[in-house]
Amino acid sequence: MDRIIEGSEKLIYYIDIGLLPGLLKDLVDLIGIDNAFLLTHHYGGQLKYIAKSPHRTAMRQHLNGEALEKICYQYGGLTLEVPKNDHFQKQIRNTHIMHALASGKSRAQVAQEFSLGVRQVGNIKRALNAGKANNYYAITPPFSMSR
Repeated sequence: MDRIIEGSEKLIYYIDIGLLPGLLKDLVDLIGIDNAFLLTHHYGGQLKYIAKSPHRTAMRQHLNGEALEKICYQYGGLTLEVPKNDHFQKQIRNTHIMHALASGKSRAQVAQEFSLGVRQVGNIKRALNAGKANNYYAITPPFSMSR
């Protein structure tokens, strides 16, 4: 497994599903957030034909049998534009940003660490504090996002 998936395993369960686009919400409901994350990681942004049989698709390399059967039953015979993984990654990044701010780092330090502007870090903090969707301060990231 690569670093993106390894580091995101625990944090994907803190994703606010309400902020995801329609098809991605449907996929999360159908196959679970972990399998939807894997699907978007491997096929995000691509047009992907969904086979009617789980045995006739290359997706079996990345998804478990149950998830694959559900996708094939629901979307078999259709071509889907798989949503990009960015929808997950931005929320995971924002969780890391909130954790960094909570640990005492300044907005300027956090902005530099995540290659963002100071204003953008402030906007992320303001948006997440206004939503109060997750308790970002209580989450301990499993790895450092330092580049």
